[in-house]
Amino acid sequence: MNGLDDGLQTLAAEDPSTSLEHLEGDVWRNVGRKGPAPRAAAIAASTSLALALGVGAIVGRASAVSQPSAEVAVFDVNASLAPSSLLGVR
Repeated sequence: MNGLDDGLQTLAAEDPSTSLEHLEGDVWRNVGRKGPAPRAAAIAASTSLALALGVGAIVGRASAVSQPSAEVAVFDVNASLAPSSLLGVR
């Protein structure tokens, strides 16, 4: 069995008339104990966002600079799929 099964068995064994009077206070007390976690998550999210933006800018700049655009004409003799090259005529 795992923790979920154990928890469900414990819950099934409890008296069904258990009072829920202090449930909200217990929930907020547990939420208060886990306070630092959202801050760590925000730091991790902002760090990953900055890293993604940095990598995207570097890759975008590198790809824009490395490939000069060459104009290709549809019926150019130097085109690899031109009809003249497929027929063996140059």
